[in-house]
Amino acid sequence: ITSWSDTEESLVETLKGGEVPTKVESTLAAEGAEMVTGMSQKIGGITVDRELITGANPMAASGLGEKFVQMLADEPVRV
Repeated sequence: ITSWSDTEESLVETLKGGEVPTKVESTLAAEGAEMVTGMSQKIGGITVDRELITGANPMAASGLGEKFVQMLADEPVRV
């Protein structure tokens, strides 16, 4: 899934003067999620983990659509 990084959440805390009590990135990582970070991975990028496909932001819409169509075409017909 796509989520805010701890760094991004800390920035929002500073800008908005609040606190994010449970940060998504560190919580998911603690539960065994593999976190992919970095701008090159996020700008319009998609991530595929078995049947779960997520996009980093609205710029990923085309990539998501193409991957959905590809996966549907690869899916065997069930009767």
